[in-house]
Amino acid sequence: MASILITGANGKIASAIIDKVEKNNKLFLFSRDKQKLINNYTYLNNASFYDYKEIHNFSEQIDIVLHCAFERSNDEAKLLEAQKLSVVIFELAKKVNCKRFINISSQAVYDGISDLAPTEDAPLRPFDLYGTLKLSTEKILENILDKQSYLNIRLTALSGSYYPAHILSKIVNRAIEDRIIVAGSKNLNFAFMDFRDAIDAFLILFDLNLEPKFNTYNLGNNQQYNILEIAQEVQDCLAERNIDVKIKIGNDDKILNAQLNSTRFMTEFNWKPKYSLKDTINNLIDLKLGNL
Repeated sequence: MASILITGANGKIASAIIDKVEKNNKLFLFSRDKQKLINNYTYLNNASFYDYKEIHNFSEQIDIVLHCAFERSNDEAKLLEAQKLSVVIFELAKKVNCKRFINISSQAVYDGISDLAPTEDAPLRPFDLYGTLKLSTEKILENILDKQSYLNIRLTALSGSYYPAHILSKIVNRAIEDRIIVAGSKNLNFAFMDFRDAIDAFLILFDLNLEPKFNTYNLGNNQQYNILEIAQEVQDCLAERNIDVKIKIGNDDKILNAQLNSTRFMTEFNWKPKYSLKDTINNLIDLKLGNL
């Protein structure tokens, strides 16, 4: 049995991980809303619930920390507050001699416009405030914890039923509602991974017998999808259900070239994603049509 501390425990990634590890492990779950934690996890028999105000009095021995909590917007005040909280969590992990600290970072630490998918050794040029704060939070972690105990996981964008605001969800929903897919520019290339694949990948890192060779890993599926490719796949999936959808191409010259090279993670941990673009689209269609 491992003792696992999870921050942002009311969030999407955390909740999915909790459902996978709650058996045979002792969980310490942190969130800004403790009562919501209690309400969400009434079925847990081996979990304790905390809000972040209780961190300074926490003294339990912890084997693994999964740090999910971080502000996702570009609101400077909220981002700085999230970073401040992260530092407190890092210090706590050091105090309780945490064996493995998994910090969920982001592909936003890269520039997002490179012609080549960045490896972990690529230049770090965050394209927004969120990416800048994520990168500086990585550096703070490196200065607080020993190299043997922490992992910075630079996560690609995620798509699936938990992410209604993601571009793929929006395309599927509009296609079903309006029978049209609008592609504003042919120059839009997206990198994203099915949420279910991300969860499977994170679970690998909970094995304390693993001895990672590096402290930083990109986590994605090594895929990039052009907007037209996405539109065609959505159109085809809906056609299989006898739903006819038209594709409209715009003249916008906007360029986006999001990519991420995750070969290091895939090779070292013998992991590869299970879900294709078609799988994710069909999952979203089922959700929209009420089949889930």
